[in-house]
Amino acid sequence: MTMLREAKVAMTPGAPFGPGGEEHVRLCFCSSESTINEAFDRLDVLWSRKYVEGRLVP
Repeated sequence: MTMLREAKVAMTPGAPFGPGGEEHVRLCFCSSESTINEAFDRLDVLWSRKYVEGRLVP
């Protein structure tokens, strides 16, 4: 829910899409290229704040 709340990007768990999807997420790309690029920019900002040197920062 953090991605949705803070980055305004929705993701779904990968597990319902078959074996091997348990540790993955699914994204829908049914939008314009500029909107998709904005979403990845927001995720980059979120992850840059949440992770430092590969570790989650509370």
